[in-house]
Amino acid sequence: MNARQFMVVGVALIALAGCSSSAGDPGSAAQPQVPVVDPGASEAAAKRAAAAGDADSYVAALKAIDPKLGTNQAAALDNGKTICLDIEQKKTDAELAKNAATRFDVDKGTAAKVVAATRKALCPAA
Repeated sequence: MNARQFMVVGVALIALAGCSSSAGDPGSAAQPQVPVVDPGASEAAAKRAAAAGDADSYVAALKAIDPKLGTNQAAALDNGKTICLDIEQKKTDAELAKNAATRFDVDKGTAAKVVAATRKALCPAA
């Protein structure tokens, strides 16, 4: 075992010793353990939950623009998520409309409506 491994094992043992409760300390049993929460993980989970909740409203918005846009929900959502990536990459409105027109096989006017619906339902923070 080299010195580095020895240090890692020693630190781990010290950390574990600090985590154990003392049977002679009546106050230690009464204190609840507080879980450590990663704020980034919570934020990501919240975004996933919001995105899942907005999927139906997004497809409904697409159907309101043109009924054929919502016939394949999985493809519509994939295309919408790609538009969100374009928005996050700060692409121009003209680029967004051009890409949406290609992805959804629609004209530029309809594509602009698709981009607006995508911003509202799938990536409002972008």
